[in-house]
Amino acid sequence: MWRRGSVIVSCLLDLTASALLRDTELSKFLGHMAHSVEGRWTIAAAIHEDAPVPVLSAAHYQHFSSRGEDKVADKVLSAWDSRELRSARCH
Repeated sequence: MWRRGSVIVSCLLDLTASALLRDTELSKFLGHMAHSVEGRWTIAAAIHEDAPVPVLSAAHYQHFSSRGEDKVADKVLSAWDSRELRSARCH
């Protein structure tokens, strides 16, 4: 995965590369992401306050759409959410 030489540094690309280096098929990731109650509360509070939170809402709904799917994109999201990679530092 090419990710150097750009003016934009991406922590998510680094996490993706790290996951792919460990397992090119991402076979240990089911493509399912758990969701937190905090996300629901935050979105509900934003609605109550008439505050738009489109990125947070989209991320929260991605958790729902990842259920039962086994797509590469969902596996990458699952890898980003893994405890193993959460402790990894971005370069």
